Amino acid sequence: MSTDPAVSETQQGIQASVEHINSILNKMNADHPGDIIADIMHWCDRYNEDFNNLLENGQGYYAEEIRG
Repeated sequence: MSTDPAVSETQQGIQASVEHINSILNKMNADHPGDIIADIMHWCDRYNEDFNNLLENGQGYYAEEIRG
């Protein structure tokens, strides 16, 4: 049984996302993605960005990625 190339590409993209977050956590000397979220919230405050809108956009990207 062969693997659908689109599924494999999606899985590679998801794995790359996980590795990216692990890299950021290492650079921050943090142990949980909640630290990244808090930093994003501070960033939104600083630049007057709407965190809830940013979160909704991120959830949309996530949904597209897991659907493949």
